[in-house]
Amino acid sequence: MALGERPLRIGNPIRVNRDLKQHTLDFKIINHYLYRDYTETEAAIEKVKAEQAELERPTGKVTRGLKVDQLLDLYQNGGQLRGVNKQLIKRFKPWLKAQLNIDLLYERLREIKDEIQAKLLASHAIICSTNSTAGCDLLLDEHFDWVVVDEAAQASIPSSLIAILKGERFVLVGDHFQLPPVVISQEAKELKLDQSLMDYLARRYPYQLMRLNVQYRMHQSINDLVGSLFYDGELLAHHSVSNRRLPFDEDIIELIQVVGQERILKDSRSYYNQTEIDVVADVVAQLVERGLTAEQIAVISPYKAQVSLLTKRLAQHCEIDTVDAFQGREKDVVILTFVRSNSREQIGFLRDYRRLNVSISRAKCKLILIGDFKTLRSDALFEQLYETLELIDGVKLPEFNRD
Repeated sequence: MALGERPLRIGNPIRVNRDLKQHTLDFKIINHYLYRDYTETEAAIEKVKAEQAELERPTGKVTRGLKVDQLLDLYQNGGQLRGVNKQLIKRFKPWLKAQLNIDLLYERLREIKDEIQAKLLASHAIICSTNSTAGCDLLLDEHFDWVVVDEAAQASIPSSLIAILKGERFVLVGDHFQLPPVVISQEAKELKLDQSLMDYLARRYPYQLMRLNVQYRMHQSINDLVGSLFYDGELLAHHSVSNRRLPFDEDIIELIQVVGQERILKDSRSYYNQTEIDVVADVVAQLVERGLTAEQIAVISPYKAQVSLLTKRLAQHCEIDTVDAFQGREKDVVILTFVRSNSREQIGFLRDYRRLNVSISRAKCKLILIGDFKTLRSDALFEQLYETLELIDGVKLPEFNRD
């Protein structure tokens, strides 16, 4: 749009941003000059239906499963068909003729819509859709010079193939250092279909990768943490965001050491930590008291049980979700509760560097990390996290002896 091109968005418009509705297929259809013919045909259908409702309707015993045009043809041309009473057909002829007219009008309705859609496709150089919608009937015969797949690191290989097979060339845009596609099927996982096409190709053709290293979300301190851990220190904060902060707080990143007790929620395999929930509640209360709104605060956790209990307690004061569900989102303040706390030094799937990357890169102004860092630092990834934080400005670390 910035280049003057008008995109056409194909697919369900319900979740489209209100400011972008004008670019959806549905919006453009009802504003097309041929749409007047469409509405007039709809009105004609309703008129004939109203007239037909006053007529006597034949039963199945009369029609014998035949279509309306077959029955009328049988009557008019004098044909014979066992079990069909021609006198009864004559009796119901007005209703049958009305139904035939309705069927023809519906066919005309489809023709008008198909014509409008064809004209819209032909007049737009950029078509936007989801991967799956790229395989719909409307685009069946369409082929493109380029296919650009956004958020490609979150799309499974079959999903991406639906889209890229529509083009001569393709570009995958995304971050394969963040969470991969969600795949439930164990059989699919065994076939390596729980990885993205972007990750698959990046590992085999690293020289084809182009890194966009300027981000427009995070304060410089959060940027430095994420960049050092995951992007070889090459991530840069744009000047428009590098100094964004809360008006009442000097600390950009804060670690809160909590020695709680992890438990598994009843009828669940997911962990929760009540002590961390209490600390999160206190932190949220302080932020709200200092003037922040629920729209500015997010509480995220890797564990569904923790999210469930937090939601019951704090839903009115902030947004709460799992780390996986919050990928791609952002808030002024993000509070991350890690949950795991045990003497066995086990942290489960927190070891996945991609999940940690998503976790700590959602905040714009302030990042608050709540957890038992004695347990967490038993893993090399979290030890590196802590050591990196010691080198960054604007960080408040807990005072404790790891041993």
